Amino acid sequence: MKNHKKFNPFIVGLCLILLGFITSCDNYERKGIVTPEITVNEHSLNLFVGQTAELKASPIGLAITWSSEDTQVATVDNNGTVTAVGAGNTFIFARSGSMYCRVPVSALVRISLTDFDLGATNLLWFPREKQQFIPVMIPRDANDITYPFWTSRNSNIATVDYKGEVIAVNPGTTQIECRVGAITKTLNIEVIDSYPMFGPNKITASAPSLIKFIDFDFGGEGVAYHDNDAGNSGGNNYRANGGDPNCGVDIGNDLAVGWTGAGEWLKYTVICFDEGEYNLSLDLAGDGESEIYFEVDGVNVTGSIIIPRTGGWSSWLWQDIEPTFYFSEGRHTILFYLERAGSNFRTMRFTYKN
Repeated sequence: MKNHKKFNPFIVGLCLILLGFITSCDNYERKGIVTPEITVNEHSLNLFVGQTAELKASPIGLAITWSSEDTQVATVDNNGTVTAVGAGNTFIFARSGSMYCRVPVSALVRISLTDFDLGATNLLWFPREKQQFIPVMIPRDANDITYPFWTSRNSNIATVDYKGEVIAVNPGTTQIECRVGAITKTLNIEVIDSYPMFGPNKITASAPSLIKFIDFDFGGEGVAYHDNDAGNSGGNNYRANGGDPNCGVDIGNDLAVGWTGAGEWLKYTVICFDEGEYNLSLDLAGDGESEIYFEVDGVNVTGSIIIPRTGGWSSWLWQDIEPTFYFSEGRHTILFYLERAGSNFRTMRFTYKN
C-alpha cells in the first residue's frame, strides 16, 4: 500500500505569488529624471577670416546661450552665427543650464589662387607613354583651392585619370585640360607611332631641303618601315649605330637604301616652316625599272611613278618627280612606297616652287 503526500494549500499559494512577482520584472518602467544632452549640427568649423557659419543646437526648445572662448579668433551671436575674425583656433560653446557642448573652430587668412603651372604645354609622345602631372599652385601657399579636375577631349588618343596621370593611346592630337577653381590649363598632346632619326627633317623655302633615304624614322618594322628581308643590313651598321639595331633595310656601302623589294616602304617625319608647293627630286641609281609613290599624312599625293634604269647600280642621277608637293606649316609624315623595285635610293630634295 503506497503513501500519498498531501500539498499544503498555503505553501502552494505563496509559491504562485512569488512566481508572479518574478515574471513581472520583465515589464517595468524606470522612474526618475532623464537628463538631456546638447548636440550641435557641426562637429567642427574651418573658416576663412570674414567667413560665417550657422550653428544649430538640439534638442529644440532649450534656451541656449552661445559664447566664444576667444573672440579675437571667432565671435558668435545669440542665434549661433559664427564669424571668423582672426587667424587661430578657438571653441564655440552652446550652454543651457549646467549642460554645454563645444565646437572647435579653426580660422585662416584666405590666400587666393592666382594661377597654376603644369610644367609643360606641348607634348610629343608614343603610344603607351605616360606621365603624371601635378599642378604647382601660384602662390604656393594658396589655401583657397579646389581639387584639380582633369578631362581629355579625345580619350581614343590620350586618357587622363583623376590623379592627373596621362596615357598616350593612339596616334593623333588632342588636349588634356586641368581645371582648378576658375582657372583652366591645357596640355597639347601629339601621339605619334614613329619619330625622326636626327630630329624632324626641315622643309623651308629659303634653301633646298635634303633628306637621306637612310635616315627614315625610328619605330621599327611595320611602324617606321617595312622590309621583306628582315635582318638584311647589307653589312653596314649605320642604323645600328643610330640606335635602330633591328633595322632590316639594306643600306649598302653607299649609305643608300638598296636591295629593295616590292611592297617595302619607309616613313619620314618632316616639319614645314614655309607653306606652299615644293618640287621633289630623287638621287637614285638602278639597273632596272622601279615603280614608286609617296604619301603625305596618309594620303597618296603622287600616284604611281615610273623610275627608269640609270645604267647601273652605281650610275647616280637626279630624277624629278611629278606632281609637286603641297605642305602646310607644321609637322607632316611622308611615306615612300615601292610598288616595283629596281633602284637604289640615296637622297630626296625638296625645293620651294616660286
